[in-house]
Amino acid sequence: MEKNIPLVLTGQQIGVGWSPALSVIKALVALDEAKRLGGEAIFWMADEDHDAVEVSRTALRKDGRILKVQFEFDQNPQTSAAWFPFDDKHQRQAIDLWGSSIPTPQEPTLRGHFEALGQPLKKLGLSFFSPTRDIDRFKLNAILRDWRELNLESKLNQTYQDLSRQGIECSIDPSKQSTWFSLNPISGQRLRLEPANPLGAELWLSPGAALRPLLQSHLLNVHTVVVGPSELSYWQLVDPLWELLQIKKPTLKLRPSLWSIPSHCSVEADQIPLLRQGNWQALLPAGAPLPSESFTLTTNPNWDPDTRSRIDQELQRTKERLEKIDRKIQRVLLHKALGEDPEILQQYLFPLGRDQERILSGASWLLDPSMLTRLTESLSKASPVVIMKEL
Repeated sequence: MEKNIPLVLTGQQIGVGWSPALSVIKALVALDEAKRLGGEAIFWMADEDHDAVEVSRTALRKDGRILKVQFEFDQNPQTSAAWFPFDDKHQRQAIDLWGSSIPTPQEPTLRGHFEALGQPLKKLGLSFFSPTRDIDRFKLNAILRDWRELNLESKLNQTYQDLSRQGIECSIDPSKQSTWFSLNPISGQRLRLEPANPLGAELWLSPGAALRPLLQSHLLNVHTVVVGPSELSYWQLVDPLWELLQIKKPTLKLRPSLWSIPSHCSVEADQIPLLRQGNWQALLPAGAPLPSESFTLTTNPNWDPDTRSRIDQELQRTKERLEKIDRKIQRVLLHKALGEDPEILQQYLFPLGRDQERILSGASWLLDPSMLTRLTESLSKASPVVIMKEL
């Protein structure tokens, strides 16, 4: 890292195969912003986190279906990601999923796998930073101990309550998620550190997720941070702490949402939420009424109650059958307009019911130079929603 140039930071807890794919999006946005500022883009590797489930699972499209895969690691659930191995068995499994072009890590660790697969990003100018490898943690302990003595937990709790009263949701509840952990540099075990408990001399003091923005800016003097929508609450939570710790608060840049669609499809940004909801009616242009809308027959109030009841029931059954026909007509019309059956397109955009960028791995993008180029070009348009057609 060069001195006196703007540093643009991003990062993500990433799993095997650079999962989720939004981690690649954030890296490319950081590169684009660094280029604009004449600075350097850095990817903060979440090596300190210990979500074993998140780092070991991935998903990809294979033969037209979503394939969910779990890599087997024998680590304790409290083991931080930097201490996960990536041996020959894991490499063979990766080759089975993404093909022989998947690079072999220089070191047999999960971090080595991330860095090897991320080489195309490095060639574009991205630097990787690991908080468990690239700094002297015992030296850092002295500074973090000073922070810990300031009782930041109570300040975070107060801010959380203030945000809640304003109706602002925060993904981190400081009363439930620990502010401090101890991290064993030998085993990688990361355990909650309660306020009354001292830190062992052989351990590292490890900030929780809420304090990560402060740690990043303290270590790297960050100019801009590329974040996703869910990360904004982290920053709102620590907002009062920048001045207290005398750390300059960086500028935030919100990453766009990226949607990859088949080449034969045509989808606009404002149609994405409607496809998520399955709201076919709202997707259709104004036109002739659907069969159920033309059905207005009502019963005669002069009929006896039993007859009216029987006819009402029959009319309701008829209306329900017509609504099913409505749905079929809508699907046919939308197939013509969108280039694909809307239900198939819905599953494509929201595999397993979630945004594709949050489910699928980024490996296929990183292994395809032309795709990475197209991604870079698409993301540079500065639109909050980016739709990219696949070749």
